[in-house]
Amino acid sequence: MRRGRVPIVDMRRSGISKADWKAVEMDEGKLPDNWKKKVQYVPVKYKGVGSAIRPPWKFFWNINTEQAIRDDKYMYEYTPVTVDDGYWPEHVPPDEKGNFTRGDLILAKVPLQAWIDRTKDELRRAGIGRKVTFEQFQNQCRHVGAEVSEQELNDALGL
Repeated sequence: MRRGRVPIVDMRRSGISKADWKAVEMDEGKLPDNWKKKVQYVPVKYKGVGSAIRPPWKFFWNINTEQAIRDDKYMYEYTPVTVDDGYWPEHVPPDEKGNFTRGDLILAKVPLQAWIDRTKDELRRAGIGRKVTFEQFQNQCRHVGAEVSEQELNDALGL
C-alpha cells in the first residue's frame, strides 16, 4: 500500500472532542467547512516549533501484524495510536479496537526523546561503519600496492 502523508490532527490544541469527531460525516475525505480554521495539525518538521505545539511523540505508519507490533513495542518503545491519545489521522476512522489503520498499516507512536536518541545512535553507528569500510578498502588497496586517500575516494564516489 502507498503510504502517502496523512495529516494528524492534534485534538487537544484544536479543541475538538472525540464525540464531535465521531459525529461528523466526512464528505469525500474533507473536513467540515466550520472546522477548517480551528483544526490544528501535528507539525511535520519540529525544527523551530515550540514545545507547546510539538507533541511528545513521533508518529509513523507501521506494519499491522501482531508480531510486528509486539516486536516494535519491546525493541523500540513503539505503541499503536488509539482514539484516547488525542491525535487522529485526518480521514482515517478508528477500527473496532480504537486503532487507526490504512490497509496493512497501523498508525504508531514512539516517545520523541527515545526516537531522537535512537536516531542519533543509528547515525553514529552508520558513521563508524563507513569509517571501518573505508579503512578496510584502504588496507586492500595497500595490499595490492595502491594508495587511495579519503579525498580521492570521496571524489570517485561523488560524495
